[in-house]
Amino acid sequence: MANTIRHKRGTTTPSAGSLVTGEIAINTASGVAYTKTDAGTVVALGGGISLADLGNGNATAGALVLDALDNSNAPSATNPFATEGDLNSAVTAFSAQIGACRAWVNFNGTGTVAIRAALNVSSITDNGVGSYTVNFTSALADANYAVSGFAGDAAFSVGITVSTFGTVTQTASAFRFNTTYGGTGYDTTHIHAAFFR
Repeated sequence: MANTIRHKRGTTTPSAGSLVTGEIAINTASGVAYTKTDAGTVVALGGGISLADLGNGNATAGALVLDALDNSNAPSATNPFATEGDLNSAVTAFSAQIGACRAWVNFNGTGTVAIRAALNVSSITDNGVGSYTVNFTSALADANYAVSGFAGDAAFSVGITVSTFGTVTQTASAFRFNTTYGGTGYDTTHIHAAFFR
């Protein structure tokens, strides 16, 4: 016969008086797990990074605790994120601490250049046949980032090269690159680039 283990549970944050040291309790309304420390305080489990740390850039690599997030509430000292946009800003601040992707873009480089989807990319400049500049919404920390790219076109059965031949422009606010086929600049339908720092 299988046994069921159920932790203490309720719809609010447990008080220190309701737990013994090391006991786990779950707030079933928010899904957050708590425990009581040796010091007698109740803490949320999951790494100890608070939303306030994310907002002010003090977060470091580790688990992300979003126990206070409730988009229906106005910002407060414990919940500075009232909207999805605010949460996106927090995630961007968090990723800056752990070296994640700072920007990425998926766009059509033929005719009038059109961004399909992007993060931290405000626009693409068409510099001529097979030459593009990705303009960042928020500048990166510096120009010492790494770039990964891909280009492809249904008209060809081979890949199209993404390169920086000729004049390379890599600044904190933009990156210029080229797409080529057979060594010649070529406008292609699917171009993807990601920027890491």
